[in-house]
Amino acid sequence: GNLSSLYVAGGKTYLSQLWNLCGGSNVFGAQEQRYFPASLEALLAANPEVIVEFHSEGSLSDQEAAQLRRDWQALEQIDAVQRERIFVFARQYFLVPGPRIVQIARSFHQLIQRVQGDRQ
Repeated sequence: GNLSSLYVAGGKTYLSQLWNLCGGSNVFGAQEQRYFPASLEALLAANPEVIVEFHSEGSLSDQEAAQLRRDWQALEQIDAVQRERIFVFARQYFLVPGPRIVQIARSFHQLIQRVQGDRQ
């Protein structure tokens, strides 16, 4: 229900590298740390176009996913929030590199294509 403990992926993570391969750009990609806590100020300064939130606890209901997206309204200054580009992935395999990496790449690619289509 709040954004008090945000963790982000730095550039040396498979998620960041895969995101880049699919045409995206991680706003925290220059960071040497793999996963690290980010302050709200750092997130505001980075001003991402897209926010991708991962949950490994299992599937979420539509209502739970919608609530997670609404939580981001606290940072309404961020482009991703203003443009409603907050995406929630609730499958454990997104957080563990393995045989489903092709599915993850496909999901990232589709999301990035959608965002690029919105820009036009």
